[in-house]
Amino acid sequence: METGLLTFEAYGKSDIGKRVQNEDMLSLLPEHHFFALADGMGGHSAGEVAAQEASLAVCRSVEEFLNPQSLQLTKEEIRRHIKNAIIQAGNELFFLSQKDKQLKGMGTTFSCLYLHGKEATYAHIGDSRIYLLREGKLKLLTKDHTLVSNLKLPSDQVPLNYKKMITKALGCGLNVEPTLSQKTFYPEDIFLLCSDGLSDYAQDNEIEKILRHSSSSKESSEKLIETAKKRGSRDNISVIVLKIKGYDLSRQ
Repeated sequence: METGLLTFEAYGKSDIGKRVQNEDMLSLLPEHHFFALADGMGGHSAGEVAAQEASLAVCRSVEEFLNPQSLQLTKEEIRRHIKNAIIQAGNELFFLSQKDKQLKGMGTTFSCLYLHGKEATYAHIGDSRIYLLREGKLKLLTKDHTLVSNLKLPSDQVPLNYKKMITKALGCGLNVEPTLSQKTFYPEDIFLLCSDGLSDYAQDNEIEKILRHSSSSKESSEKLIETAKKRGSRDNISVIVLKIKGYDLSRQ
C-alpha cells in the first residue's frame, strides 16, 4: 500500500465567453486536495455573488476540517462533512438573498472533488459536471439536476424551454442536499470539473480526445475552452483538470 505523499497536477481556467460578466467561480486548494466549481445564476450581479459566497463558505469549512496530511478520517466522516458544508453554504446563500432585494432569487450550481488516501469523494448540485478519463475512456460521473434529465426523451424531442431548467441549486431553498459519491482513483486517472458552458457545446468524444492527448492540465484546460468557443458557446466556460500522478514514496 502506498504511504507516500499523493502527487497530482491541477489547473483551472475560466473564460467569460460572450457574457457581460463571469458568474463562474473556481476554487483550487491543492494543499487540501480539494477542488470546486460553481456556476451562479440571478439578475444583475446576483449570480456572481452566489457562486463566490457558496464557494468561499465551503472552502472555509474544508480548510478547517479536511487536512489530508494530518487527519485520519473515515469515508463516512468525509462524506458527512462535505455534505454538511455544502448544505450550510446553501442555507447562508438563501438567508442572504432574503435580506437583500437585489440578490433575491440568486442561486448557484456546485460541483467539488476531494482526494483522501486512494479515494475520491465528489458531490454536485445542478448541471456543473464531473468527468473521469481512465485508460483513455471518458465517463460522466454526475447526473445533471435538470428537468430534461428526468424526462427520458431523445434530446431532439425535448422542448427548448425545458433544456436549461435546473431542478436543484444552492441558495434556492433551505437544506438543499447534494448528490455525493466515492470512487477509488489510480495513477493516470484524469478528473474534469466543468460548467455547462463547456458540456453543452463540446462533444464527449472531443473532450476525451483533448484529455488523452494534452501534455498537461493547463494545455487540456485551454484546449477545452477553445473548443467550446469554436462550437458556439455563448456562456461562461470554466474547467478544472486534475491529473493523478501517483505517490512520492520518498516523502513520508
